[in-house]
Amino acid sequence: MKTVNRFLLIAGILSLAACTKDSLSTDPGKIQAGFVKGHVVDTQGRPLAGATIIANNSIWVGKNVISTTDANGNYKISLPNEPGIGAFYVRGSVKMKFEGKTYQLPLFTEDDDTFMPDEGAVKNLQLKLWGEKTGNFGDEGLYGGTVEVTNRTSFSTGDIEFKLEPIALIDGTQGETLTFHTDYYTAQGVPIGKYRVSARRISTNQPLYIRILDSNQAYEKSVTTIFQSSYYIEDIYEMHIEVTE
Repeated sequence: MKTVNRFLLIAGILSLAACTKDSLSTDPGKIQAGFVKGHVVDTQGRPLAGATIIANNSIWVGKNVISTTDANGNYKISLPNEPGIGAFYVRGSVKMKFEGKTYQLPLFTEDDDTFMPDEGAVKNLQLKLWGEKTGNFGDEGLYGGTVEVTNRTSFSTGDIEFKLEPIALIDGTQGETLTFHTDYYTAQGVPIGKYRVSARRISTNQPLYIRILDSNQAYEKSVTTIFQSSYYIEDIYEMHIEVTE
């Protein structure tokens, strides 16, 4: 399996460069006043059925409208249009089963800007496992999960390289082997999946021992694990590991 390290690593943030299409290929039709509609696809460009789509009002929380995509990945939402209603923007998510657990993953909104109900809009969305979010209307950060590191060695975390070998990703793809090192004990933007994790000391190339944090298991040269829901926010996913000499 090919090992890659094509990441943006800033202050412990790890993100794989997106390799999805720049534009979604299915045309949902012309803009229609009073409606927002669009087409939703998975990471391979296939229609994504059962995704939750929300037309969020930029002023009034009680005016949000929720819909789901049909079998062809299409949705159409009728927008309230009344004096002072303000503009809308679109967000989406999809629930996926993986390794006996349910994950709720956010969707990327193409052409992510606001629109007025009387204008209507077409907003396509796509599942992304990595890459930057839109940065608009609170949609900040990176897609994927966070690896949290607890260092039990006698040297700094910056001298440790971690390797994540994917067994499978949540979208059914194989993925690529990832490596990272950081002084900040976290790496963000890792695609959700099942990984074999190992570590080495960079300065000496010494293999290190690793286990899932607080698992009461013996340290091993590698551990196989998945991302779990955060202790605090259900749809934030983390992998907690500890490393020793």
